[in-house]
Amino acid sequence: MTKKLLSFLAIIAMLLAANAVAALASAPGLQLYSETAILIDGDTGQILFERGMHRRMYPASITKVMTALVALERGDMDDIITMSYDAVFSIGRRTSHIALTPDEEITLEHALYANAVASANDASNGIAEHIGGTKENFAEMMNQRARDAGARNTNFINAHGLHDREHLTTAYDMARIMMESIRIPEFVEVFGVQTHTIPPTNRQPQARNLWNTNTMITGRYAYDGFIAGKTGFTNQSGHTLVTAARRDGRTLIAVVMQAASRNESRNDTAALFDHGFDAFTQISFLPEELEQADFAIGEDVVDLHFDTGIRLLIPDQYTKEDVEIDYIYEYGTVRAVFMLNASVLGELEMQADSIVPVVGMLSVDAQGEGRSTWWIWLLGIIGGLLLIWGLVEAGYQALKWWRKFRA
Repeated sequence: MTKKLLSFLAIIAMLLAANAVAALASAPGLQLYSETAILIDGDTGQILFERGMHRRMYPASITKVMTALVALERGDMDDIITMSYDAVFSIGRRTSHIALTPDEEITLEHALYANAVASANDASNGIAEHIGGTKENFAEMMNQRARDAGARNTNFINAHGLHDREHLTTAYDMARIMMESIRIPEFVEVFGVQTHTIPPTNRQPQARNLWNTNTMITGRYAYDGFIAGKTGFTNQSGHTLVTAARRDGRTLIAVVMQAASRNESRNDTAALFDHGFDAFTQISFLPEELEQADFAIGEDVVDLHFDTGIRLLIPDQYTKEDVEIDYIYEYGTVRAVFMLNASVLGELEMQADSIVPVVGMLSVDAQGEGRSTWWIWLLGIIGGLLLIWGLVEAGYQALKWWRKFRA
């Protein structure tokens, strides 16, 4: 018996689960101090651990990750930024800055290093005005880019992260933003260095030497595999930290928010990374393993052929055989949902464009041949012509009545 074969275009390799029960169950000894936290696979977005990941928090200077992402995607490293009076003096002099002055010219590249390494709020403002025209317009760009990255509970008011009651994000959202950011090589370079020197400018005859205070790079808290990160602190936010690390081909992203001290944020991040690198095994499902025969879509029965496979991380105490796969069709999409102990690990979503005509216009019979639907088209055309004729006739009669009335 031959059946109609459908091939679906894979558009999303992984969708994140809203919970992480299986991952949490595998970490009974993982004790964190930060109020909210998350650990994800930086390549797929799979959640490996979370605590209050959707709770809206004040991000402080980890905001600057998004500032850099937007600037790198919309600007050029050789762009010249001319600092405005407002960009320089709208921030408090007791906040982080590199003493830029009005009308000072600095390249976008050096401004990005100042934004990342020195956490310079004046440089962040300069970037915002250069890319967005105004700081407010740039904030809108940040929010749109956040939504595009899958960050749904974020509202950025400024480019630097200084406190504003409406300037909010979540651990989950920051992980998604960081996941997008580390795909850009220039971002990893800028947010992964310990020092940077800005040469003299038209207003500053001396070079500026910048030093990164993120101790995950070097020193006591240096983490093996660190590739990029950003710290943050305000009185309202507490200590925040977003970090990416890579070992043996596995990339992880950790976000901690509202830690009581810098040391706690570093310790929590290291503990999350250790858990992610040491307590999980990588498994894969090849496309041929996901194929399904006799899959029901409405009244039709089809074979599912996938164009891509999927990679997952599971706690070490489990094996690939413990993962269950459910296939769900709804809203024109087939999803392969991967479950472990009733917890969703991830989903492979297939865009089912070809399902629309199959379900709506073509019914697959036992011989695998499409039943003729020419009569449906004919009825539709006749119905349309009758509708047009009726409208024309009604208009003609109304015109006759109006002429008679005026006479």
